[in-house]
Amino acid sequence: MAKTKEKDIGFPVGGLHENLAFANQPHRTTADAQNVRAYDPNSGRSRGGQRPGLVRHINATVNSTNSIQDINHFVTYSAYSGATTLSQRSIKGIVVAGGTIKTFTTSYATPTNGGSALSSSAPVIYSSRFYDDIYFVDGTNTKFYDSSSNTVSAWSASAGTFPVSGSDYPRLIATYNNRIILSGLNGDPQNFFATAVGTPGDFDYSPATITSTIAFAGNSGGAATIPDKINCMVDTPAGDTLIFGCDHSIFQMSGDIAAGGRIDLISGTVGMAWGRPFCVNPDGMVYFFGSRGGIYAMASGMAPRRLTSDRIDERLATVDMSDNLVTMAWDDRQQGVYLFITPLDGSATVNYFYDQRNDGWWKDVHATAAMNPIGVHLYDGDTEDDRRILLGGQDGYVRAIKMSATNDDTATISSHCYFGPLTMSRTVCVEELYAVLANGSSDVTFELYSGPDSENAFNSTAVRFTGTWNAGSNRPRRPKTRDTYIWIKVKNTTASQAWAMESIRAVVSEGSRLMRRVFSQ
Repeated sequence: MAKTKEKDIGFPVGGLHENLAFANQPHRTTADAQNVRAYDPNSGRSRGGQRPGLVRHINATVNSTNSIQDINHFVTYSAYSGATTLSQRSIKGIVVAGGTIKTFTTSYATPTNGGSALSSSAPVIYSSRFYDDIYFVDGTNTKFYDSSSNTVSAWSASAGTFPVSGSDYPRLIATYNNRIILSGLNGDPQNFFATAVGTPGDFDYSPATITSTIAFAGNSGGAATIPDKINCMVDTPAGDTLIFGCDHSIFQMSGDIAAGGRIDLISGTVGMAWGRPFCVNPDGMVYFFGSRGGIYAMASGMAPRRLTSDRIDERLATVDMSDNLVTMAWDDRQQGVYLFITPLDGSATVNYFYDQRNDGWWKDVHATAAMNPIGVHLYDGDTEDDRRILLGGQDGYVRAIKMSATNDDTATISSHCYFGPLTMSRTVCVEELYAVLANGSSDVTFELYSGPDSENAFNSTAVRFTGTWNAGSNRPRRPKTRDTYIWIKVKNTTASQAWAMESIRAVVSEGSRLMRRVFSQ
């Protein structure tokens, strides 16, 4: 008599795991999943379901169909507006598309001198907040937005000389210790330039009176020298360290060089990709894309730790950094990291999400390639809709990740997840399947794939059994599918739907060994 037993098939909360053989798929991981999360976005429960979708932050393009080059925001304070209003914060966004700078709250507006203020051909532009103003660099222009006058003006040196090499200007910018730090200068890529404290126009490195607040540069020698090309700069939340991600190394500035600070080597083998391929969580942990691929995590002063080495490393090893822009963002609601890999030619791509709570990676594919972002920014307002990640698309729209959204804008989110493989010491027969979906969940289709070995079963296109599960507890389904290995695929490809799963339970029996024939050519 066949040996029968029940198996609880939990959601693979550990995410993608592509390090081992298909037959050795680790417990609670999956061989493939797309557009799903271990935590249900609507309830916050660890039960698995479709990822949150995208909505337009404002239902209009910024500058026709021009790609979004940068997004930022600034905060001002005002008097109480009413007896029931607590906050004095007033948040306003600023965005660049086609070289034009615009502000936004509920609509886009061009400030004085904002039209065509920056390069329209730069694939990406970076900016940094300094008090209530925003400073921009694009390699050919240096401008700043004055929020008090709603005016874009030229950013020039009030003392000393603005960093320039021929006709090239810096492309990287950060704010650190009440200074603006510039880098990314062609012809001088290992150098950085720090303005005087509180004075963004002061680049005088040798004033008549030497104080701890004067400007300084990396080529001044001594403690400030960095012997590697600077690819990015990371201002940590603590405010007392600035990380220089270089071509094949990482350095950390601690304190202020003009006030006895220092620069230390953190890693002599791991570098960072160019631009802003990083994000920082509230605890100060820095996540970044390495200059040779892979995602790393690094605490202040500590050596970086590779997060993808035993999960999805091979996927990231093939990213061409010359024509793909890498950006990252920390998501407080989902407690994890978004990794966006955007081809500059507008072609399709695969993005990823790292679930810090489960140490799991998930694959995301946007409904259209135009949604893959150039500008990525964490918008930090008072309301739920003003506390979300903004994505500047290549079609001119700024979209936001919204937990309750069931589409990517108006397009379908196609989601699926593989469970398994199911196997026993001999052949396995799936006698019954029970599933419980979350209350209010959309329907899902489930499919069974089988084969003589795990990889062939996973890659099979022949559906051995299919059915539909609805919200709540479902009646037992009896597929009677028998083979050496069996995978279960759960999917939803319908617009304006989202699903979440409580549990799957299978009743399986063990059969006799399959007779196999070996054919020789």
